[in-house]
Amino acid sequence: MAKNDYGWKEPRCLLENASSQNIRLNEETVRLLHKIHDPVVVVSVVGLYRTGKSYLLNKLAGMQSGFPLGNTIQAKTKGIWIWCIPHPTKSETCLVLLDTEGLGDVEKGDSQNDVILFTLAALLSSTLVYNSKGTIDQSAMDSIHFVTEIAEKLKISDKTESSEDDDVQLAEHFPSFIWAVRDFTLDLSIDGKSITADEYLENSLALKRGAGAKAAQYNLPRRCIRRYFPHRKCFVFPLPVGNPGLMTNLEKLLEAQLLPAFSDRTREFCSFVFENSPAKAIGGHILNGPKFAGVAVQYVDQISKGSIPSIENAVVSMAKRANEEALQECAKQYREAMATFKLPWENEGLLELHHRQTEKTVSILFFKLAMIVDDEPEAASKFTKMIEQEYQCVCTKNDEISKKNSEEALNGLQKDISTRINSGYYFKVGGYTEYQKDIAEMVRKYIAVPGKGSQSNAILDGMLKQQITTAKSIMAVDKSMTEHQQKAEEQRLVQENMEKEMKMLKQAQEKAERRLQEQARMQKDFLISVQTKFIQELETYKRQLNLLKAQLEKEQLKYRREGSREDADEVEEYFRLLQAKEMAGSPPYRGF
Repeated sequence: MAKNDYGWKEPRCLLENASSQNIRLNEETVRLLHKIHDPVVVVSVVGLYRTGKSYLLNKLAGMQSGFPLGNTIQAKTKGIWIWCIPHPTKSETCLVLLDTEGLGDVEKGDSQNDVILFTLAALLSSTLVYNSKGTIDQSAMDSIHFVTEIAEKLKISDKTESSEDDDVQLAEHFPSFIWAVRDFTLDLSIDGKSITADEYLENSLALKRGAGAKAAQYNLPRRCIRRYFPHRKCFVFPLPVGNPGLMTNLEKLLEAQLLPAFSDRTREFCSFVFENSPAKAIGGHILNGPKFAGVAVQYVDQISKGSIPSIENAVVSMAKRANEEALQECAKQYREAMATFKLPWENEGLLELHHRQTEKTVSILFFKLAMIVDDEPEAASKFTKMIEQEYQCVCTKNDEISKKNSEEALNGLQKDISTRINSGYYFKVGGYTEYQKDIAEMVRKYIAVPGKGSQSNAILDGMLKQQITTAKSIMAVDKSMTEHQQKAEEQRLVQENMEKEMKMLKQAQEKAERRLQEQARMQKDFLISVQTKFIQELETYKRQLNLLKAQLEKEQLKYRREGSREDADEVEEYFRLLQAKEMAGSPPYRGF
């Protein structure tokens, strides 16, 4: 179990829902999602109102209560509610539970709103649980009619008006599907032969032969479920209690009051969800809290503007925003890390600190937060520029502190010499030799002072340059020096000063070259890390494709057995498209 409990003591409203054109995300909930940096496994439960969706979610949360359970004919949940808790079986993973507003509520009177809620739940989830009561009969299929309208309300790319012409491709973007049948009282058998719950579901989804309107109406919801959700599972739950009067207060009942068969099935359901629901991933990239929130923001923003949401556009927009946020977070982490080191430092030492912290920022933070969809050289340039700006701020501050420390150290050591100069002590025979000894001793002591940093030599050289005029004045009155000796010494001082200036210029050039080399190294390391992350995401994406292809092969065989050649051919065409994507070696959303 993850050590972080994420601070969510109860469910919160994620989506506030008034109508199909008036939905909005709760800003405080979005803000809290941005604090979750672990991978998220997203499980949503949808279904008709008053079918016990919230009870299943509370069981997944390991709680007796949490999501509200209604005991009247009115729908209890409004919009979409969310609860983020530590995953019970996967460490450092967040289990995100979504409770959607009950579909088919006559008081709401907006069937299009049901389609939007169902579509959002499907797009955001790792596993989508459809909860119903009784049996999977024609009435149940009629109740899930909104699944037939998904393609009209969603498009994969901005290049198309909707997904109606390529809706088979929605399978790649939709979660695994669990049909939870509550209060199931029939025997699981066909023609006297026992069957599993999964076989019961598949038999219920079998297509009817024929080309008439009646067959088409019968097949439509079944075809859509099979087309959009090739990963399917079914659980049938017996009645929870023998006394019908207790059915309306399930959350108040003790485990001992529930029928053992119901408790066992509930545990089986929870175990299956925990073990088989993967972290939510898009194009091989596993989402965390901020990215999950980012995708939700993009979808809801498109819907609220009255446009048909585009999966591609939502993901790319979210990814670019996530990358910008990651860059800002990198800058913050770099800034805070560099601030822990006490300044001043020598240039080489500071550059080494910068180098180490840059590597940590790239390897640990940025590639944990960012998604690869941008052009790599452009992203590398942005990253390098940002870190260089932060490093320049550190260098400026380091130079300022070094200058202050060096000047204070030098002024203290220079005090006695200044006093002697002002009193005329050195202006005598042999004074210049004594002056030079005092200067040499001062330099020796100054060099020994620790903690002066990058400006140490520059401050010393500046002081010595200022002393040239004083040295000439002392030589002029020192009669122990011949005129020739004085000229030779003056030339030495001038030459020494020129050499120092040349040395300082060379050091400045070397510093600039090192900075350029460091920038080039950063860009190179960045691009290497990008490629490493890309390969990881590509492998994840290929695993997803292989699982999907395996399911599609099974689906194709079912269609052929049912005599539905057209459906089988569509699956075959989609299968070839997935193979082409795999051969291309590039996850979706990359380079858009």
